Amino acid sequence: MDAATVMEEISKVLQSNEELPLDDSFSVTVGRIDIPSGGGRLRITKLMGEKNSLERKRSIISRPSETMCMPTAISICFMKTCRTVLPSEWKTLTSDDTGCMADKVLKHRSFSQWFYRHVTDKGRKACINFAKRLCELADVSIEKPCNIKEIERFEKLVDKF
Repeated sequence: MDAATVMEEISKVLQSNEELPLDDSFSVTVGRIDIPSGGGRLRITKLMGEKNSLERKRSIISRPSETMCMPTAISICFMKTCRTVLPSEWKTLTSDDTGCMADKVLKHRSFSQWFYRHVTDKGRKACINFAKRLCELADVSIEKPCNIKEIERFEKLVDKF
């Protein structure tokens, strides 16, 4: 990208909106986003279309839900901070707990490997259910997309456990 490309895009906008003020208040911010390359064996070669590289990589997690995007990301990030335990230890830890799986993970800040796979695998409902439980505990609506104001509620919730 160079100055000519930026000016070309500005001229396209000016043709459709001739009242756009180009004075001191006008500014252009240009940024660059690197395509993730990954460190494993699976290289990113195809970004669009069916069976693209981003769908196949396990380190890149995406969710299509517009209303649950932030809670889902927070739930996965929270789980990254938790401890993975063997199934036998998990059974011992949670033997007296009667709550749902999300409550157990929050309480013990640990989980069994199978649950982590269920949450991070693409297309699993466990991730949405975990995110919905976080929303319920943080008193955040699941009916509308979250905004930056809700982050504080999630922070308080996670700090509480």
